[in-house]
Amino acid sequence: MSLLFGDGEYDFRLTIHGIKEIQEKCGCGIGKVWSRLAASRLNHVGVDLGHPEVAEFRIEDIIEPIRQGLLGGGRGTVDECEVKVTPSVANRLIENYVISRPLQEGWAVAFSVVGTLVEGWESDKKKVATPLETATEDLTTQGL
Repeated sequence: MSLLFGDGEYDFRLTIHGIKEIQEKCGCGIGKVWSRLAASRLNHVGVDLGHPEVAEFRIEDIIEPIRQGLLGGGRGTVDECEVKVTPSVANRLIENYVISRPLQEGWAVAFSVVGTLVEGWESDKKKVATPLETATEDLTTQGL
């Protein structure tokens, strides 16, 4: 998944190693991290908002998914130039665009990164139907 983040557009991907790092740094399973991030989300008129009365996330819940997602993605584009994301680049991005900014901004990125892991992500490419979906559609069009 590619997101506008900080000074450019970066690929985010959580690897098994990254998930284990998140779990270790957050002191709980990835499902609990997802739960804490999701519990902080309200949807009002189609817009996702953070709300203090339901917020349960910890700073690690924001920082670690972004850091590990950047490392797993491994690349970005800044001013039309490709950038390799190394641990020092990821740490600099976290410092400049997460820790020094309102937590709401980092929360939205972390929510997207973990949400993609948990719920999946559809790119702009057309979804390919599975055999079961194709068979079901064929039966429906035949009136069965």
